[in-house]
Amino acid sequence: ERTIEMVLEEQSGQMTARARRQQLFRLATPSWNVNRARLPEGGAGLVRLEVLGVPEASATAFAGEAMLVATHDPYRLTALVVTAGAPQSALQQYERLQAALEQERGRPFYILPDFMTSSEKAYLTFALSSIFNFIYNQGTFFYYRPADPLAAPVRLANGLANAMAAFLASDTLPATAAERVDSLIAHMGLSEAIRVLSDYCEQAPEGSTRLDEQTRELKRLVRDYVDDLRRINEFSSGLQRVNGSKSG
Repeated sequence: ERTIEMVLEEQSGQMTARARRQQLFRLATPSWNVNRARLPEGGAGLVRLEVLGVPEASATAFAGEAMLVATHDPYRLTALVVTAGAPQSALQQYERLQAALEQERGRPFYILPDFMTSSEKAYLTFALSSIFNFIYNQGTFFYYRPADPLAAPVRLANGLANAMAAFLASDTLPATAAERVDSLIAHMGLSEAIRVLSDYCEQAPEGSTRLDEQTRELKRLVRDYVDDLRRINEFSSGLQRVNGSKSG
């Protein structure tokens, strides 16, 4: 079975490894267009980061090249190009993109995995909102706590199942709560968010009542979400290590 390294070796007479690397990064360069007039000093502070994912960093046709990361995938190369230092407002299309974003405010598409159904996303948002105290209970009644401290709490329903159903049926609460959760996690950092959410998942109910099963299902959703956060955190940490090595 032919691997990507075998193909590179076969085609080494047509293109050197360095030329192939440059070709990959040209193809991977984002197609967005920055208005440098909107940047300090015309964008002199922009930093371009190029990372090449190879099967094994120590045994590759690209050995000796900078910014290699092992993906352990023998059949493909991965080229990542990041340009840092430009705010989104510097994009030529910023006004149009901002208008499109405003039209999509009803969808919680930042933090929740795309493969989940809309009801699963809403239930996960309900669980995360409860962990971060956006949703709380007084006795058997559940309430949503708005971001505005002067706003009155939104009464959901009596009982966990009814409260989740009311949350899911709301036209605005799932999206609003998802944005608040996303913002809070960004503020506290992935490592701390993973710690807090992992602690929640470890406290599993042992009973067999309907409430126990509902609680376990919410914890399963949160546990899967924590796994996603861990993968994101590990990837980000890997990039930081590579970038630190380059700077050194």
